[in-house]
Amino acid sequence: MSGRRAPFTSEFRASGFSLAEVVMVTAIVAILGALLSPRYAGTVTRFKAEGAARRVAADLALAQRHARMNGAPRTVAFDLSTHSYTLEGIPDPVRVGVDYGINLADETYNARITSLDLVTNNNDSIVFDGYGVPNTGGKIVVSVGVESRTINIDADTGQAEVP
Repeated sequence: MSGRRAPFTSEFRASGFSLAEVVMVTAIVAILGALLSPRYAGTVTRFKAEGAARRVAADLALAQRHARMNGAPRTVAFDLSTHSYTLEGIPDPVRVGVDYGINLADETYNARITSLDLVTNNNDSIVFDGYGVPNTGGKIVVSVGVESRTINIDADTGQAEVP
């Protein structure tokens, strides 16, 4: 023979994985997936609750800035039945002719406003005067599943923070 080797000798092997190796790797991946999926779901819930709370705090700061910039009061009105709020007098950046509003129950957050504890008699809104001073302080609690986050609103400065 002229230097050619037989195709199935020990010196010539086809590369690839055996069936046993593929089955073992698949089993390991399935076991890890079963163990980690509940933890992943809990993490997503925590992130959504945190995101919803930070969104409310950021929108309160937006209303306060608009009040200062325009020298006119801006109201943030909450609706517990729909888990939404509206920044009255601030135009929606997408929908023309409509005040800016957020529905926390939408798919982005799947959150709900579970508690609205504002100090004033009008317990469903916060009004920032033309200087950005709020008419009230208090707490807003948003929840996603079993995860809850509280937004604290300082009655003197209007600063909203999520601890």
